[in-house]
Amino acid sequence: MQALEKYTPSERDTWTWYLANLEDVQDIVKLASGNFQHEVDAYMRVDLPLFARNLAQTCIKQAYNLYDEQLLVARNKTTNALIGWAWAGRGSYTSYSLDEMAEAKFIHMDMTLPTRTRVTLLAQAVQFWYNWALSCG
Repeated sequence: MQALEKYTPSERDTWTWYLANLEDVQDIVKLASGNFQHEVDAYMRVDLPLFARNLAQTCIKQAYNLYDEQLLVARNKTTNALIGWAWAGRGSYTSYSLDEMAEAKFIHMDMTLPTRTRVTLLAQAVQFWYNWALSCG
């Protein structure tokens, strides 16, 4: 993780990360469907109400248990616009071990952002996931 240290969130960032709450769900659905739905429509049916329900359930779960799933959002500090979000969970296993592992469920960001900003958001999300997995044990 040392290679990602230069991307650690700082006051210089024009956005802030926080644990998602129910008020964030519709913005997440809007951003995600606007950017990726057309990519998957050809091979699966996207059910946006189901997606919103799963996001809402995760928001509620993490409000009571930070070690089950983590749903983070990044919002612009000035406009409060959602610019990215990241979702990780636990309870997954590989076919070759009985050790539990964390699962990266989703990471998504506003694809109109500059490439450098998107790379920074991605690296920060990976750092959050890594530290969350360590704290889960």
